[in-house]
Amino acid sequence: MGPGLKNMTDSNRTIIVCRVFLVTRSICYTVPMEFLRSKASAWVALVVWMAIIFTFSSIPDLRSGLQPMWDLVLRKFAHAGEYAILGWLAYHALRMSGVPRGRAAVYAVLFGVLYAASDEFHQTFVPGRHGAVIDVTLDSFGVMFGAMVHHRWH
Repeated sequence: MGPGLKNMTDSNRTIIVCRVFLVTRSICYTVPMEFLRSKASAWVALVVWMAIIFTFSSIPDLRSGLQPMWDLVLRKFAHAGEYAILGWLAYHALRMSGVPRGRAAVYAVLFGVLYAASDEFHQTFVPGRHGAVIDVTLDSFGVMFGAMVHHRWH
């Protein structure tokens, strides 16, 4: 839970997530625990993460303002990290849908690599951005790492 978020359970059947505004106001949502453990929630999380990646890829300039070398290193680590999360989420969604472990790992990696390639293609249409094979490679390593972590420890 991030800052300002509270998590409360109700008889282990629902989770109540609240976003606290100022000190006295909050907006709360009740989410059934069954949904959080369902394949639907796994796929929703994957699609939301893909939308986040797409959104960041649509921004013309993502420079951090650091020295050029540090900026480059930071952006490359961010590439691998965001795709590691994508690999983990893809593997998780496939496993929640009943795909066997080995196949889920292969499918998650293939899916992630294809999404990375399509993301780099998308960036060729964004002013100030360009697609790069090295980024697809880094993204692919990130996807493999995320899927491997989930495969190994879950």
